[in-house]
Amino acid sequence: KAAKSLGIEPGHCLVIEDSLNGVQAAKRAGMRCTAVPTLAKSEAKYEEAGADEVLHTTLDFKPERWGLAGFSDLVAGTVPRLPPLRIAGEVVRGFGRGSKSLGIPTANLPSEKLPDILCQAANGIYVGWASVGASPKVYKMVMSIGWNPTFDDVKVKTVEPHLLHVFEDDFYDEQLRLVICGYVRPELKYTTLEALIEAINGDIRTGHAALDLAPYKALQDDPFLQPDAPQPVKVATL
Repeated sequence: KAAKSLGIEPGHCLVIEDSLNGVQAAKRAGMRCTAVPTLAKSEAKYEEAGADEVLHTTLDFKPERWGLAGFSDLVAGTVPRLPPLRIAGEVVRGFGRGSKSLGIPTANLPSEKLPDILCQAANGIYVGWASVGASPKVYKMVMSIGWNPTFDDVKVKTVEPHLLHVFEDDFYDEQLRLVICGYVRPELKYTTLEALIEAINGDIRTGHAALDLAPYKALQDDPFLQPDAPQPVKVATL
């Protein structure tokens, strides 16, 4: 009925659906369908229902794949998160893989104290700005939110920023303030550490480039990044 009301052949229609029944209905009508499952780890069911593609989040949607004009507001290939997401927490010890296995140290935030962002934020890789402890200095950062699918021992969703700066000392128990500006890509499961390291280094290059551009660059001066910024701040939905 929707295609007829628009005067368009069903095969020329693209449906974006989060419901399994919606995917099945779209395919029965002869439409193409992008599925964005509401429930995690349910992708196989949507593929079986005939979805033409299954995404973890609409942030991964690529209009060009369907012959549509691409998004005009991408920043060095990243999807802007405006208004930005602002979070803060004390740095805790993680698995230690970032430094030991990957050579890319991360500053882990306590999952149990960030329920809003962990429930609401799309899993994936992001870019933004960070500051630590009593210092007002601001650094570029890339970060992951999710389950680190390359590793099998991750039991809780994590928030793991990597600050693009070489620090002489660890800063466990220091407050870490983050302003998350843009989305880079989904989390992926890699078969080798070398492939994971290559992907992270690509994310770092993206972060360096994107954060030098508007509108991200101006967020380097966000008051939230200063040590005396009011805390806590309400977490917004990604």
